[in-house]
Amino acid sequence: MKSTKWAMLNLHLWCMILDLVVTVLIVPILIFPVLGGYPLGILTNWFGIPSIFQIYSFITIMTAVFVAILLIFENRYYQLYAKETIWKRIRVIFVLINYILVIGFFMPVSINYPDQKIALQFAYNVI
Repeated sequence: MKSTKWAMLNLHLWCMILDLVVTVLIVPILIFPVLGGYPLGILTNWFGIPSIFQIYSFITIMTAVFVAILLIFENRYYQLYAKETIWKRIRVIFVLINYILVIGFFMPVSINYPDQKIALQFAYNVI
């Protein structure tokens, strides 16, 4: 258990951050006929942070949780089978690449998001 505690702590911290973001900071409200939504949390009401930054942070934290789950499985694989293999050297690079991808995964979509006025008019027409 000693070898897994840091990976489990990592997953626990990312899950706590995701819970805090979803339930307090962002509070996403979904509009189902058009697969749209808007944030209704503290970041919108108190601080006026644009929704694209809130969406980017939500997706980034969610993918960090996925990577933390992957790292638990990787840690168990390493402890059981790969301690004396080449994986001992590669695993640090593997972890770094995964967390770099977490940061950059949603960035191109965040930079080039479409005009929201046109999307809002389309949503009103569908509803």
